[in-house]
Amino acid sequence: MKRILLMFGMIAMWISASAQKPNIAPSATVTASSCNTGACSTLNDLNLGTCGTQSMWISTSSPPSSVPGVNYIEWNWTSPQSFDEMVIHHANNATARHLSGATMQMYSGGNWVTVGSFSNLAPNCSNTISFSRVTTNRFRITSFQVNGPGQTSNPNFREIEILRASTAPNDVGVSMIDTAQAVCPGLSPVNVTIQNYGTNQVDSLIVNWSMNGVLQTPATVVVSLDTLGTANPSSARVTIGTYNFALATNYALVAWTTMPNGVADTSTFNDSASAIVHLGAPTGLTASNVGAYDATVSWYGNGGTAFSVEWGPTGFTQGTGTVVAASDTFKVVTGLQPLTSYDIYVWANCVPVGTSLIAGPITITTGCPGNISGTYTLNPGLPYSATNFTSFTQLALALNVCGITGPVTV
Repeated sequence: MKRILLMFGMIAMWISASAQKPNIAPSATVTASSCNTGACSTLNDLNLGTCGTQSMWISTSSPPSSVPGVNYIEWNWTSPQSFDEMVIHHANNATARHLSGATMQMYSGGNWVTVGSFSNLAPNCSNTISFSRVTTNRFRITSFQVNGPGQTSNPNFREIEILRASTAPNDVGVSMIDTAQAVCPGLSPVNVTIQNYGTNQVDSLIVNWSMNGVLQTPATVVVSLDTLGTANPSSARVTIGTYNFALATNYALVAWTTMPNGVADTSTFNDSASAIVHLGAPTGLTASNVGAYDATVSWYGNGGTAFSVEWGPTGFTQGTGTVVAASDTFKVVTGLQPLTSYDIYVWANCVPVGTSLIAGPITITTGCPGNISGTYTLNPGLPYSATNFTSFTQLALALNVCGITGPVTV
């Protein structure tokens, strides 16, 4: 299959620019169960370093102890602080020693009290963790999880930021701007993500914006945003207007909010965000309802109206997979084999010719066709069937996740 790939700018990345709340970690004294290579203070010295190079590491067992207080990082402020986000800048991304989870605790009434936890962090160079507002002068993360790949002990870091929470009742801001704003040349929607940072629920606001320094028509947004940390959404991706995007051109987009709930926003430090935007790939590619034989794939079209979805076994070469057309921003991928990993890509088909940049891959692993019981073969030369597994990995996965209801013979 041949495709004409439109060149959409100087950079071909799928990243987002986001607003930054004040980082209060540097005003704290940081201690830890152990600090190696670098001092504990390297965790809040505002030197983010380079992904792949550690500033410090903490000695743990493999895996780390789940008992609170055995391994920890602690922040102490001279007065109580309110915060609701933490950004962990890991020394490595997907290689080893990556902190994938922890328990969060505050010191209150002479005891450490658990206020939340996080787990299954993606192996990125940096991760942002959002949680319900915490107000304290002593805070720690403990009961580390280091799930791999690679070494599952001694997590290493470059920096950890703790971001101040707003205490204003009506406080909304632009939290993120996708740098890929459109997939094909021409008039396309402009989208940003808004976030409720305040203590009140929000039902309306105004989003102001400019492109290349030229003010655009403000957008009045009617939306229901709950407060941070609740079960209901506190953020939303919204369209604020349209813009005519050209090939191989970058644009400076600035967006900021005003008048949440029809009143003045008294906390303005988190109102705005800016980014260099351009044509790019569909964004937000994700999979859901992954079953034994199918899965639903969805994405943000960013103005596109016709798309192609390609999938194949994990690691397949693009152009050799199964390709289907999609006229909406989702597709049910069918004909999959149980207990098998697949890579999935999506791109837009532009009119009159060409395609967008390609989103992906995302990787899915299909589920079980049923419980395991009876006699099976392990033969990679035959396709998967109700009685044959194609690899030891597939067999092990079935035994681990499908459930065994009787004797199994292989």
